[in-house]
Amino acid sequence: MNGKIAFVIGAGIGYVLGTRAGREQYERIKGATQSVWQNPKLQEQVSAAEERVGSVMREQGAQMTDKAAQVVKDRIAGFTGAGSGAAGEGSTAAAGDVTPGSTETEAGSDDRG
Repeated sequence: MNGKIAFVIGAGIGYVLGTRAGREQYERIKGATQSVWQNPKLQEQVSAAEERVGSVMREQGAQMTDKAAQVVKDRIAGFTGAGSGAAGEGSTAAAGDVTPGSTETEAGSDDRG
């Protein structure tokens, strides 16, 4: 609750001080910001960053799509009973997997006596 009160008081003080500075100060700040933003060197850096981000997103996006597709395929295979056998119908346990509470024989290894 004290944090909310402090925020409201801070916002009020900022509003009062901002309105006292007036339109002239606002226009000066706006002009300075625009001149920095329109600087060709800054724009080159912004363009390079956009290209890098786009490239990484394209690469990572393809990897994530492939991974999601594989997870869906694995889940569908598990629901259709592809993992049936010693581990039980509809199970996704592979041969040789040992699950908690099971033995190697139950999990699909062979008995060699």
